[in-house]
Amino acid sequence: MDDSWRVARARAMFQAGAKARAMSTLVFFLAGLAIILSYDFAANAFTWYAPFGVLGAITLVASYVVFARRRGKPLSFRCPGCKQAIPLTSERCPICGYAPQTPRT
Repeated sequence: MDDSWRVARARAMFQAGAKARAMSTLVFFLAGLAIILSYDFAANAFTWYAPFGVLGAITLVASYVVFARRRGKPLSFRCPGCKQAIPLTSERCPICGYAPQTPRT
């Protein structure tokens, strides 16, 4: 039984998930930092540029939601047969036709 297809698919899914989690953590950290830096703790109030910081944080989060997601582009991984990038949802390679062998039951 050839497990390289299954392993490559699992690795690509894990890497995509890790990248998405890291990116969302970074975006929300920067958004929170923008809000915190626009607060004046000595005066116990937001500074005059606070609306710009909040607007910038909202813009940052919105741009992440709209642009950072890979809409319309399926995640891919390398085919063990021809080494070409193929969609993660494929059951067989569209270029060389490689398909994992499934055990007979």
